[in-house]
Amino acid sequence: MDFNKEYTHYKAADFATDELFRAFVLGNDPKVHAFWRYWSLENPNKVPELEHARRLLEDVWANQADISEEEINDELEKIQIRINTPSVKKMETTRFSFYKRRFIMGIAASLVLMSAVGFWFYHQKIGSNTEGGALTDFVYSDKQEKTKGTANILETTNTHRQPLVVTLNDSSKVTLEQGSKLKYPDNFDADKREVTLEGEAFFEITKNPSKPFLVHARGVMTKVLGTSFRIKAFDKNVKVLVKTGKVAVFTQNEGKEKETESEKQAIVLTPNQQVTYETASNRFNKSVQEVPVLLVKDIKIKDLYFDDAPVATVLNALKDAYGIDIIFDEDILQNCYITTSLTDEPLFEKLTIICKTIGATYRELDAKIIVTGRGCR
Repeated sequence: MDFNKEYTHYKAADFATDELFRAFVLGNDPKVHAFWRYWSLENPNKVPELEHARRLLEDVWANQADISEEEINDELEKIQIRINTPSVKKMETTRFSFYKRRFIMGIAASLVLMSAVGFWFYHQKIGSNTEGGALTDFVYSDKQEKTKGTANILETTNTHRQPLVVTLNDSSKVTLEQGSKLKYPDNFDADKREVTLEGEAFFEITKNPSKPFLVHARGVMTKVLGTSFRIKAFDKNVKVLVKTGKVAVFTQNEGKEKETESEKQAIVLTPNQQVTYETASNRFNKSVQEVPVLLVKDIKIKDLYFDDAPVATVLNALKDAYGIDIIFDEDILQNCYITTSLTDEPLFEKLTIICKTIGATYRELDAKIIVTGRGCR
């Protein structure tokens, strides 16, 4: 197979008769799959052609296992010649049986009519991941099961090292990490949006207050209206980390009444907070994320530079910048002043600098930071 072939001028008919593309659609060679996924990223304008060719090959292959690959290759080459030669109006007589001849004619008719029929546009849109470069599948996910309504349950698994972006029908985006799997409907219900995750993914949810978004992950439910967050559910413990907005996390119990009761006791998370559900002990541990990020995008360097400023002012500035509750006794620390620049260091390093300067300590409790000290003279 030729991996150096120039495909930019190819149409759907050309892809359908190409050996390397057929190996992608009908085979499982990782190298071939990787080649076409990267090629589709570099040539997004060709994605509809690829998708149409893929569907054609799958349709005609489905019930024709008795036809050899060599026979199909020969006939596809002949068909390609006929398509590219307008003067040829009559097909050659073949030695195929009636059913094989009908199969070949079906391919020919489909290829000839490609330009006249509408494309079934690909489900995944070529896009970029907000947390870094990511692949995007141009191929529809396999339909695994049929729901009672009109929606089909789709399943996408990321078998690549790079993150894989899945765009849902409400424009929400899910960035799957390697080895992770997402199950989701091609059309959400009227009153809710529900998906199931195995592994790790970053969610960017389109806001819709009347239609909450629910993520099932190993017995844990995460409920949002519109936000961005990450879920890690590879092993027994499940971790949810919030980047923007607010989410509610609770255990997933069977039965509507139990589910409602669990939701009433949900752990609410805001930006820079996380919660880990420990399956063995059936308990949630809420905490500050390991590396909190600044929430105020347009914050300026001067806003975190302090010249002989009260420590209370500095701590309150950090509270606003990171959205994390920092608790301290203002009366005890009222005589403590500090001159420092806190622009480059991670939050916990900033707190370490402050506490060492004024002889204080800090600890984390329930996603809050508590600063204690004897004060300053």
